[in-house]
Amino acid sequence: MYRGFDIITNKVTPDECDGVPHHLLDHLAVDQEYTVADFERDALAKIAEIHARDRLPILVGGTHYYLQAVLWRQSLVSGRSEPVAASSPPPRSTFPDLHAMDNTNLHALLQELDPVVARRWHPNDRRKVLRSLEVLRDTGRPHSDWMQETQAASGQAQRLRFNTCILWIHAAKDALDPRLDARVDEMVQRGLYNELRSLRRLRSTAAGTDSPRDYTHGILQAI
Repeated sequence: MYRGFDIITNKVTPDECDGVPHHLLDHLAVDQEYTVADFERDALAKIAEIHARDRLPILVGGTHYYLQAVLWRQSLVSGRSEPVAASSPPPRSTFPDLHAMDNTNLHALLQELDPVVARRWHPNDRRKVLRSLEVLRDTGRPHSDWMQETQAASGQAQRLRFNTCILWIHAAKDALDPRLDARVDEMVQRGLYNELRSLRRLRSTAAGTDSPRDYTHGILQAI
């Protein structure tokens, strides 16, 4: 999605595209914040455009978090279709300033309030940990409850936005690991280190060398 830094993000190359149009590539600045709700909006608009040309859109790769927001109606992960809690949420004042907390304390708070979903997120996955705490804060119910309801309903065909065929490719670990190692080696040969140096210079210029790294905004959240 982000312009530039094609090697770091392992972006599909023109040769790999093989003449097939690919969409929603290179349309974001490297420091631009982009949420799952933004992706849902842009992807649905592009799908409608492709359908209008009587063509078949194919969603490839990416995280389930983003794909689920596009494929299913009223998905919890969508920022535009958040369910409303049946009971009043607790006062926001009972929560600390989440964005002022470091990753360790954020995850510890999530572990205390919603241990089920805390086990799903790595402590350094700040964006998802924050999201789960915000759901609890704003709805008065644990994120894990909403996720369980969404998963229980996701098998209902009427919740799918489209007549969808989902293909899942499974690879055994002993087959996958050598391929991943080879891919990283190839990325290094293509100039991975040079892109990393450029990204570091860009970040230092924009934020200052003494500022803490923020992996929840811009291209850093995609790496």
